[in-house]
Amino acid sequence: VTGQYQSELAKRMDEVNELLGLMEATLEQLLQKTMKLCDLQVQLNQEMDLKYKVSEELDLEHKISEMQSIIYDLQDLRICASMISRRAKSASTREPGSFLNMSD
Repeated sequence: VTGQYQSELAKRMDEVNELLGLMEATLEQLLQKTMKLCDLQVQLNQEMDLKYKVSEELDLEHKISEMQSIIYDLQDLRICASMISRRAKSASTREPGSFLNMSD
């Protein structure tokens, strides 16, 4: 009985050792996959930062273009204001109603 018990115990110990080996291999794979996942998360964060910066730069380019357009509009308005000012000055020396005649 004791020999049979020892044989059964040895068999179960072998099973336990095999299961422990499988658990160790599984945990090692889990650790590797977790580390890979962390690396990918870091890469994703870096790419998202880069994408945000690129998007931000594109937005800045759009804003710069919009500002340039406004500057051109302001220059045109300045020219118009100057023309109106000249006409107003010359109109003050003309007869009434001649201001509407913009043939200058």
